[in-house]
Amino acid sequence: MPEGNNGKSALPMVLAIIFILLAVLEAAIIFNIAGVRDIISTIPFIGPVINGPELEAKADIEERTAALNKKDADLKAKETSLANKEAELEKREKAVDDKENQLAQKEQELAAKEAELNSKQMAIADMAKMYESMDAKQAANILSELDNDGLIVDILKSMKDDKAAAILEQMEPARAAELTKIMQP
Repeated sequence: MPEGNNGKSALPMVLAIIFILLAVLEAAIIFNIAGVRDIISTIPFIGPVINGPELEAKADIEERTAALNKKDADLKAKETSLANKEAELEKREKAVDDKENQLAQKEQELAAKEAELNSKQMAIADMAKMYESMDAKQAANILSELDNDGLIVDILKSMKDDKAAAILEQMEPARAAELTKIMQP
């Protein structure tokens, strides 16, 4: 063996070559050149070392993606439910508004009828006072000529009992009986 350099210069050269080969192998594994990673990952004890962190990261990403997809689906379902409930609420609100409008209209109609009834009652009360101030025979003759039995009964009911009795006493018995039937509760 030629030993011109005392054998010391070959060691760094061998180490440099080994380092370069390892760097090339690592690059081939990382970038999967010519399918080197796939081939090495099938070797027992070495495959899990090479693919382990990557597989764990992939599994973690897939798990998180699935969880996010589920949350997204849940959120969409809740949004749909909320939109349906809002539509139902708007529908009910409109129905309540319609009912309130109908109620207000009925209240106005009732107030108008009440005012009309009060006006009629006041007119009947005024007529009753007028007939009370007349002679019973004269009041009986006038009331007998009216063809509205309801009005006659209302006038007689608005009078004092003794004055109404005196007027009925002056009417024909059949007419007085007919009006008395109408007056009974």
